[in-house]
Amino acid sequence: MDLCILAERILTISAPGIIAHGAVLVRGGSIAAVGRAADLHPPAGTPTLSLGDVTLLPGLIDAHAHLMLDGSPDPLRTLQAEDDSQVLLRMVHNATVLIRSGVTTVRDCACRNHLSLALRDAIRGGLLVGPNVLSAGRVLTITGGHLFFVGRECDGTDALRHAVRAEVKAGVDLIKVMGSGGRITPGGANLRRRPQLTADELALVVREAHGFGKRVAVHAHATAAIAQAVAAGADSVEHCLWLDDETGFRLDERTLERMAAQGTFVVPTLARFFPRGGAAESGDPLMRDIDPLLPLFARMREAGVRLVAGNDTGASYTPFTDLVHGLELMARFGMAPAELLRAATLTAAECLGRDDVGALAAGRRADLIAVRGNPLDDVRALWDVELIIKDGQVAWQQMPGPGPRAPLA
Repeated sequence: MDLCILAERILTISAPGIIAHGAVLVRGGSIAAVGRAADLHPPAGTPTLSLGDVTLLPGLIDAHAHLMLDGSPDPLRTLQAEDDSQVLLRMVHNATVLIRSGVTTVRDCACRNHLSLALRDAIRGGLLVGPNVLSAGRVLTITGGHLFFVGRECDGTDALRHAVRAEVKAGVDLIKVMGSGGRITPGGANLRRRPQLTADELALVVREAHGFGKRVAVHAHATAAIAQAVAAGADSVEHCLWLDDETGFRLDERTLERMAAQGTFVVPTLARFFPRGGAAESGDPLMRDIDPLLPLFARMREAGVRLVAGNDTGASYTPFTDLVHGLELMARFGMAPAELLRAATLTAAECLGRDDVGALAAGRRADLIAVRGNPLDDVRALWDVELIIKDGQVAWQQMPGPGPRAPLA
């Protein structure tokens, strides 16, 4: 179906600035043309959707989410109380909330029993309306390591090689490996400040995954684990908190330089540690003050590291409505609105290895959102989503009426 969408402002993201009085021509679920409305000439009889005083831009991308979790103070407790059918229904709900908040592509970074593959395929097949899902399936971790209860426990290079191949066979879109521990895992916090794998083991995972054409995302809080991930050639480092071996933070400049030179992506997930409203996990000093972290991420930005939007969505106090809050936190270490928009669109698409989303350009998927205001002036305009179009079809539209519009409750 052809469709011509008119808007007061269009942000293509792939080109700087705004197209005023613009139009996007959609054909068969893809973008056929973008430009000034006066310059586009759709075929006679093409339906027109005139949006008026809004900004039209690509659908947002959340590069780090966990659709199996519920974003509550204790999501692990909820997960453990539910069987797979209940978890899958929760994932359908979470996907619906995500797309209604403007997220049209999401990278699911860990899932129980490959349930996210079923969700991904149902959305692709048109059974459900939701964001494009890229699934990491079951994460790779050591015995008893971070997220062992939903992952593949594997020790040594032979076990890791088998795990990569088993995940590829299952049909995952990427490989996720736990380079260090994490707080949500019972007994795993003691590994948070040091690597879970050896350098050779992590390098083996990356080589094996890349051999099958799969990208590798490495969960790494510890400075030493970040260094291993970068040296191994991982495609992205998740969290990247630069925790040292004892207390506090320590940024390794040599690793940072190599990260920038190689084009390693970093997904900071700051909203996971500093949620909207100030809620915090008791006993976690990282949750009390963002100020020590800001210079570290400012230095990464200065060095040219490619920073990507992603909240660890679904983890404690991290609801599926709050991707924009993560962007607000990234603004605190110096990222301008244009950079933030790229982090949640085109740069995120590059991180995911996708050239079909992330920008309004001919040949890309017709995944678009319309927001009130101009997010180039203030990224908080992304809270106020008026319309979501997915694959050229209206997926959700704000009904007119009084009262607050965003963020979604």
